[in-house]
Amino acid sequence: MKILAGIVLVALLGWLGGTYYVASHGKAAHEARRKQHIDIAAAGEKAATELRALYFPSLKEACADKLPKGPPESVVGYTLKLGDGERTGLDGYKKRLDGVAVRMNDRGEYLGEDELPEPERPLNLTYSMSPDDWSRYLGDDERSQQRTAAVKVVVLTVYRNLRAPSISLMGDTFSAGDGEYASRVVAWPSGEKLCEGTGKVRMTLPKVTGHGGSAGDAAADSRRKLSDDWVEATLASPLDDVCEAGGRALCTVTGYELRPADW
Repeated sequence: MKILAGIVLVALLGWLGGTYYVASHGKAAHEARRKQHIDIAAAGEKAATELRALYFPSLKEACADKLPKGPPESVVGYTLKLGDGERTGLDGYKKRLDGVAVRMNDRGEYLGEDELPEPERPLNLTYSMSPDDWSRYLGDDERSQQRTAAVKVVVLTVYRNLRAPSISLMGDTFSAGDGEYASRVVAWPSGEKLCEGTGKVRMTLPKVTGHGGSAGDAAADSRRKLSDDWVEATLASPLDDVCEAGGRALCTVTGYELRPADW
């Protein structure tokens, strides 16, 4: 009986030790990813001042043949804080453009090259002032760890001369808004600069059709749709210029964000 009890005790200690090792290893891996996020955030803050003074070359030209190829989820976009001079006229947009991580969501990852998930948006937007908080969607489960492992580049972006979209008082004409950006593409997780350049915020939207029980409700619906489309096109524009790094599926998705469905 003592021998059997000893065997059970040894087995139990072995199981507990294994459990502790797995838990410790999982915690260490999480901390390692967290440090990577912090390092990228620090690189972004350091880059922000330099990017605000960058006006050429174009991001698409600067990054041609310089980026590692990977699956669509290998490219993550991250917007840096808007400069104090860039907040004028952007009331209601600051939180939607400051510190936003952008990547393909799970639906988008498995798209066929010519398929589009209408009317769902295939880009996942995570609002956070620091990549340290990306764990909100990177997580610790096996699928999330695979997703983290797939990341190859982070596109750090600052925006300038942003002009929000607007609809006329009569509701018969609208401005799609515009702006410019400067981006630095860094390797993940090292933070090594791969390329940097500039581009235009662009959105192709022929018309916006609002719906509602009254003219006022329809106009409000139109403004909401136009606002949502502009934010997503603004965030997608830099990714579209480097989308070939993530293959045709990412180019298809970012192109879809720039040319939203006719509502």
